[in-house]
Amino acid sequence: MKKLKFSEVLEELQKSHEFKKFEKENKKAELVAGFFVFDFESKTVNQQVDFATNDKLFTFHLNFDGKESVKVKEEDKVEKDLPEIKLPKELKIDLHNLKDVVENEIELKQINQKINKIIAVLQIHDDVLKWNLTCMLSGLKMLRLHVDAQNGNFLFSQVSSILDFVKKV
Repeated sequence: MKKLKFSEVLEELQKSHEFKKFEKENKKAELVAGFFVFDFESKTVNQQVDFATNDKLFTFHLNFDGKESVKVKEEDKVEKDLPEIKLPKELKIDLHNLKDVVENEIELKQINQKINKIIAVLQIHDDVLKWNLTCMLSGLKMLRLHVDAQNGNFLFSQVSSILDFVKKV
């Protein structure tokens, strides 16, 4: 899997024909989220970047492995007031080091499990640009982390069983 930074994903998206067309039609659209699924078993990464206007949410699904592919989906905005991400020049915690962050936390918590998947959402929550990470581990364990993207501080950490999560649903 190629090591990336969020800013590089955004830059590639902005070069695409689909985004340029979207930008002309939606000049006031704001970046509100990045959504990534790292599957370490299949060695794939699903990439999604979300933009919002007053009443619509636009989701861009990206694939830059080999052949460029960008698909956009428009839907009515479910949540009001999604805060705009004003991306700083540099994120201390970024796409390229998320797995290291998770591995360090696994070691710290003395969890003897390997990482199968990381679901990573970059968003503003409580005025903090943070990574909301849900990590599927071997042995039916799940690690949930909230990490400040700018300074690397852990804001939340919880280990649970996937079975506990299924019971709640």
